[in-house]
Amino acid sequence: MPLVVRFAQGKDNDVFRDAAIIRDSIFMQERGVPASLEHDSHDAYAIHLVLYDEDASDNQKQRGGEKKSLPIAAARLRVVRHCGVHAYDTPVVKVERVCVRRPHRGKGYGVFLMKEVEKYAREKMGISTLVLHAKLPVKKFYKRLGFHETSDEFMESNISHITMSKM
Repeated sequence: MPLVVRFAQGKDNDVFRDAAIIRDSIFMQERGVPASLEHDSHDAYAIHLVLYDEDASDNQKQRGGEKKSLPIAAARLRVVRHCGVHAYDTPVVKVERVCVRRPHRGKGYGVFLMKEVEKYAREKMGISTLVLHAKLPVKKFYKRLGFHETSDEFMESNISHITMSKM
């Protein structure tokens, strides 16, 4: 199946709208995160990514007469100098809100999306250091991608997390 990742900054675009639908279904509906925590002021300036299945003919929608491919995963990027208790000498890219729709999990889409995240950060943002707050159940996923633990466990949105980074 042909996959494509689309990127857009801010909230006034189709990429963000698709990302918000995916995030709402996963973080709010599946995990019970309140909307006030899931949608924050960072959405207005962050880079939003959505992984689309370009060959999802059974699931395509019509938008303005054009076929729209199926959004299956999302993430958000921000340039920061602080991530939790960590301060950085140079800007880093904080990877947030990484999620894959339930029927598409375990098929490599998360790995594909994260490789595109790294490529975008390096080539478009000029930053090669990535940081993230990983939920404990997915810590091994990020370790397989080359991330390292850089904090003890902590609670965020009532869920146990750990800070991880990749240079």
